[in-house]
Amino acid sequence: MDGTTFADPREYVPKELFEYLDVFNDRKAKEMPQDRGEWNFRIEFIEGWEKKLPKPAKRYRLTKAEQQAELETLQELQDAGMIRPS
Repeated sequence: MDGTTFADPREYVPKELFEYLDVFNDRKAKEMPQDRGEWNFRIEFIEGWEKKLPKPAKRYRLTKAEQQAELETLQELQDAGMIRPS
């Protein structure tokens, strides 16, 4: 896929997968999942966890096209409220 948004996923989803069309819904993909009650988990961090993180490494070099795709993806995720600047 080239990032194009389709009004109807039937345009690009094979007929064999039509029963799963909700998986291909762009709007749903940009929403956070609903509360799952007892299946929500809280991560309890142990004291001193920051010191146990791996050391940062250099990033892989990206082509101009890859850099642009990365920026667009990050902006899309930020606009959808799935990530935020740190």
